[in-house]
Amino acid sequence: MDWIKRMQTALEFIEENILDDIDSMIVADKIDTTQFHFQRMFHAVTGVTFGEYVRRRRLTLAAQEIMSSGATILEIALKYHYESHAAFTKAFTKLHNITPVNAREAGVKIQAYPPIAFQMSITGDKKMEYKIKDLRQMKFAGRIIRTTSLNEENLESIPAFWKESIKNGFIGEAAGAADKIGQLNGALVGACTGYLEDEEHYEYMIGVECSLQDIPETFDVRTIPAGTYAVFNADGPAPDAIQSTWKRIFAEWFPATKYQHAQAPDFEAYPQGTMDRCDIYIPIVIEK
Repeated sequence: MDWIKRMQTALEFIEENILDDIDSMIVADKIDTTQFHFQRMFHAVTGVTFGEYVRRRRLTLAAQEIMSSGATILEIALKYHYESHAAFTKAFTKLHNITPVNAREAGVKIQAYPPIAFQMSITGDKKMEYKIKDLRQMKFAGRIIRTTSLNEENLESIPAFWKESIKNGFIGEAAGAADKIGQLNGALVGACTGYLEDEEHYEYMIGVECSLQDIPETFDVRTIPAGTYAVFNADGPAPDAIQSTWKRIFAEWFPATKYQHAQAPDFEAYPQGTMDRCDIYIPIVIEK
């Protein structure tokens, strides 16, 4: 499968350039895909973010060098892209549960994270139904949190954001501002509106499709560009049914198709009055 070859190429490129300034955009260009699609696919199939994987590999190699060379801790810290002894010690200790200095003592145990390798596997024992929709440009209005998939923080922070929004009455306020004759028929939306500069944190909005004259002053606004979307239905208790559908989209559906993630927000649309049914909208383009 072509996606396996691409991801393996990406991992080999990361390993060959681990001491250079590499980011997800550089790697995505290397395998001829978009940065956003690469980030989402990488996390879906490896279980870690791109940035976390690079950190683990660098700290693994740094530990080996500390134990086998006479280089100073600062020299090794700078080599593996840490600006100071203190920053390196903090990251090293968090991963290895031991300081860099103590790592030179005889008999200590160090964590090792070897390079990931992909192998062909058979998945998709259950079919995934979807439909393709072309949407005009929309305005989403609501409230935003910043979250990350690092350590699966988003799997806790986003459901908590929904619970708090229901408790404090925001959901009702948003529902009242929804465009009932818009493309989403007044549905509540949960939207991933884009990654931030550190490439691991992203904005997540709870809101509605809203016409400009109806937007409350306290709401944040994001423009959703016109585009083609693959739409998947996720039925079942939230958040489990939704989270499992998301994982299958990136780990099974994308690899089985010629689509890739477009550089646009993806979102969930919930008919007003229920949280146990939603449509997941994924912006797509045909692979180059």
